[in-house]
Amino acid sequence: MIYSQFKSILFLGAVVLILKSCSDEPKSTESELLVKADSTIEAAVAEDLQETTVDLPSPLQLASIFKKSGLKYVGEIANSPKNVTKYNGNNNVRALNLGVYSTDLAYTLLNRQFDESKGYLKVCQEISTALGLKKAFETNGLAERFVKNMGKEDSLMEIIAEIQMQSDEILEEHNQEHLKAVAFAGAWFESIYIASKVYATDKNKYLCVSLMEQFSIAENIIKALKANQKKEPECELLCDDINSVLSLFKNSTAIKIANPDEDLDFSKITLTDQEFNALEKKINEIRTNIIK
Repeated sequence: MIYSQFKSILFLGAVVLILKSCSDEPKSTESELLVKADSTIEAAVAEDLQETTVDLPSPLQLASIFKKSGLKYVGEIANSPKNVTKYNGNNNVRALNLGVYSTDLAYTLLNRQFDESKGYLKVCQEISTALGLKKAFETNGLAERFVKNMGKEDSLMEIIAEIQMQSDEILEEHNQEHLKAVAFAGAWFESIYIASKVYATDKNKYLCVSLMEQFSIAENIIKALKANQKKEPECELLCDDINSVLSLFKNSTAIKIANPDEDLDFSKITLTDQEFNALEKKINEIRTNIIK
């Protein structure tokens, strides 16, 4: 099987462990958090995670995946905060774009675009309130602390992680875990959209590797969405969208000739320009539909 369950579980398990570490040690710097991301890999492998664990996006996810691969800031690539007025249709649309905006918040924060970060925090708070998650921002004055700590990147990351955990707890309490899966799908699409756009401009091979690693968790996201189809029928459409991207990757020349009995070494996988362009086009098409 080309997509190793090992890699999917490893990534998701590491994210959960990193978030827990952030909560337990509030004085950790960003560098220390990135070291923790590496050090938790062995522990994550040892975990027997039978269920798909999906959390709303946090800056720590992008930090562990993209920061060390050289993701650069490109102005106006993220979804405009002005679009927030479009997402009042239903909770599915809200959750999907909460995921998008959460990734945008992480993207601007990690690139020290703090004025933009404030705007994205505001729209995340607005959508979260509509989803019944207002308390997540009010607990311990998290929203106010975010503004007061502007410029202190490690503190901001910790605050976002805390908002993340508060949101998860509220959704679980109200039996709305399906919204977590939908939001994660939105965050995933936004992250691969940003990565593909930046890669298209600078052809950073390390960024391309990180982008392909994102595809390794796609099947677990699909499982999480399918597990919640009864609560949210539109999860099936999201599964179709993810599969349409995944199929392009699986059908690339490098993947077809890979040994199906071995875990993929993404650093050795090369996409042709034509293959990458097809992927970028499909990602852009789906992302445009999500934020319209």
